[in-house]
Amino acid sequence: MERGIDRLTHGEGRIARFCLVAWSLLFACIVTAPGAANGVDLTGCYNLTVDDPGHGCRWSGPMLITQTGTNLDGSVDLALINGGSGCPPFLVGTGSGTLTGSNFVFGFTSGGFGTATFTGTVSTDGQSATGTWTSSTPASGTWFAQSTAYTVAVDMTVMRPADACEWTGPATFTVCADFDSFTASVALPRVTGGSGCPPSITGTLSGTATGTPIIIDFDLASSEFGNDHFVGMVSGDRRSAAGTWSGDAGTGTWSARFHLPRAVAAPAMSGAALAALLVLLVAAGVLSARHRPS
Repeated sequence: MERGIDRLTHGEGRIARFCLVAWSLLFACIVTAPGAANGVDLTGCYNLTVDDPGHGCRWSGPMLITQTGTNLDGSVDLALINGGSGCPPFLVGTGSGTLTGSNFVFGFTSGGFGTATFTGTVSTDGQSATGTWTSSTPASGTWFAQSTAYTVAVDMTVMRPADACEWTGPATFTVCADFDSFTASVALPRVTGGSGCPPSITGTLSGTATGTPIIIDFDLASSEFGNDHFVGMVSGDRRSAAGTWSGDAGTGTWSARFHLPRAVAAPAMSGAALAALLVLLVAAGVLSARHRPS
């Protein structure tokens, strides 16, 4: 998204009008940002930092969450990054909770602190959350979580040679940092095949991409195919993958082309962030215009 703003040199009235438009865009992006109000979906991966100031302990590590309606399921895998011998070296466990509006409640059991309960508030865009926690042991403190996920557009093809079927279409992958785990929605229309081939494959998938070379492994659930397991290998540049699948719908092959962002490990910039950047550029244009010789 590139919009030229190099023509802001024809009078302060024009600059003022442009600034007004820019601020309007910023306000609109913030108000209509995805996940606003009760529409947040926390499914994804986060970096969770947990502090216990009473014992001088701090842990940090990945937290994975799956949201269904208002219900949450997830896991944490935290390592001690600050603290002495009185701090458990790891906080690892699985748990569940709820998201009601922006109010977050999540409990999990670990060997370090027994049962810990996290309560707090989620940001309107669902990218971060913060709050306090208590446990069944004499420990409590604060916590902060930041999304480490980014979105990747994918062109995906699924083939079932036994019936000469082929489906090709878009998928949207929500990928955790380092591409180690992901979820996705798919909508693949049939491009070849007869009546024995469903007209489309529409569903969701989740899996992992790990190792060297990278092995991709995921399960696809769809109304047309039922439940099927996909496995394959990711190319060295991480821009494509291919492999085989098997399950309720039979067996076959698949391939995918990933349209990765330039900075693969960075979350995609939101519309509100882009609008804020535009405002900063406009401000720079105003200052430049005011200091330009007549």
